[in-house]
Amino acid sequence: MTDSKRYHDASDVLIHALVMLEDREKLREMKQAEFDAKIDAGLASADRGELFERKEVFAEMDAIIAEKAGGGQDAGEAALHA
Repeated sequence: MTDSKRYHDASDVLIHALVMLEDREKLREMKQAEFDAKIDAGLASADRGELFERKEVFAEMDAIIAEKAGGGQDAGEAALHA
């Protein structure tokens, strides 16, 4: 038995490791599929003309960053009017 007594022999350890590796690969594939779907949705949205102005996007990002940094709404308001 191995030290942890979880496995009977080295073969059990290898089998468990392979299962974990397969699970990890499945998770990566699921995340990649989700990412690809979001990209496709964004491209379809852009094709329909549903776009945001760069200035608006960056102002919103600045406001979120300022709020998380403790800057409060004043910093966010300043970013919106920059």
